[in-house]
Amino acid sequence: VRLGPYTKVEDLNRIRQALAQNGIDASLVKIKETQ
Repeated sequence: VRLGPYTKVEDLNRIRQALAQNGIDASLVKIKETQ
């Protein structure tokens, strides 16, 4: 499942912590936008 995009690191960390508390291992994948 893809979540985001997140512009603030604080938001990203909060979401990853919530997922971890529910037993979900999250991986950060940066997507390069094409223009």
